[in-house]
Amino acid sequence: TNIERHADAQTVKMQIFGHRSGATLRIEDDGIGIRASRQAPARGIGLRNMAERIEHLGGNLRVLSTTQGTLIEAHVPPKHLLAPGQSSEPAARESA
Repeated sequence: TNIERHADAQTVKMQIFGHRSGATLRIEDDGIGIRASRQAPARGIGLRNMAERIEHLGGNLRVLSTTQGTLIEAHVPPKHLLAPGQSSEPAARESA
């Protein structure tokens, strides 16, 4: 949503992939960059919130932004990933 609102990008690429050290979400656009899209300094808290949430999971967030586009990579360690075929739905409770 922020890319659509602020980046003036023509192309956005999103990738998610698993590997031995966890999983990585990569978002890349060809917009004007984060600083150029801000009309006032430190206007939003979205990136700070993303970084805090990822760090809470033991992961890391990398943000690279220029006037030619922005790259955001979020890495999460394997302990927070579901095993293949495992449901993310909570287990049903039995009534007593």
